[in-house]
Amino acid sequence: MAPLLEIQDLRVAYGKAAILKGVSLALEKGEVVGVIGPNGAGKTTLLRAIAGLTPSEGDIRYAGERINSLPAHRIVRRRVILCPERRRLFPEMSVRRNLEMGAYLRRDKAEIRRDLEEVLELFPALGRRLHNQAGTMSGGEQQMLAVARSLMSRPELLMLDEPSFGLAPLVKKAIMQTLLHIRRRGLTILLSEQDTKLAFEAVEKAYVLENGRINIAGSTESLLADPHVKEAYLGLA
Repeated sequence: MAPLLEIQDLRVAYGKAAILKGVSLALEKGEVVGVIGPNGAGKTTLLRAIAGLTPSEGDIRYAGERINSLPAHRIVRRRVILCPERRRLFPEMSVRRNLEMGAYLRRDKAEIRRDLEEVLELFPALGRRLHNQAGTMSGGEQQMLAVARSLMSRPELLMLDEPSFGLAPLVKKAIMQTLLHIRRRGLTILLSEQDTKLAFEAVEKAYVLENGRINIAGSTESLLADPHVKEAYLGLA
C-alpha cells in the first residue's frame, strides 16, 4: 500500500530565496515521525506547504491524491490538520469558543459534543478555564488549547509545529506525555521540533532537515547512533 503521506522533490522559494530544495519523505498510517533541524532549516515551511498555506513545487500526495494545488480548507476537509508554531489562538475568545473553531467545518453536532468532552478529559486544565479568554492563560495552557483545538478537527494526520516552543521543561514534558497518549489512539503525527531530545521521546523515526534538504533519515535508534546527530543536536561528543 502507498504511504498515507508521500512527498517527492518538494521545493519552496520566497522570491529568489530557496527554502526547501528537493525534500522527500513518507509517513505510513499510524506512524509518529519527527522533522528535526536548526532554526531556519525549513521545518515550518515544510508543514505549511503540506497544509496548503505556502505554494510549492514537486509532489505532495495524501492517501494517493496529489494535494499541492488544493486550497487549505479542502486539505483540512481531508483531515490533514496543522497545529501551528506559536499556537495562533484567538486570544479574545473563550477557551470553549477556540475549541469550537477547531470543528468549524464539521456538521456532526453530536460527535462534536463528544469530541469536546474527550479533549477536556485529555486536558483537564482547559475544563477549568473553559469560559476564560484564551489570551489570559499561561503558555503551557495555551499550547494545550492549540493541540486540543486541532483534535477538534478530527485529524487523520496531525502536524505539530514546534509544540514545545517557549515552554518550561516540566511543561514540555507534560505536552509530550499527552502526545504519547494521543499516539496510542493510532493517529498519524508529523512533529517538527527543535528540541531533539524531547522529540526522540515521542517519534519512531525522524528526518534531519538542514539548509532546506533532508541530510539524514532513519529510526530514532539509528539517529541516536549517528555521530553528526549526537554532536549537533544532542550535545554529545
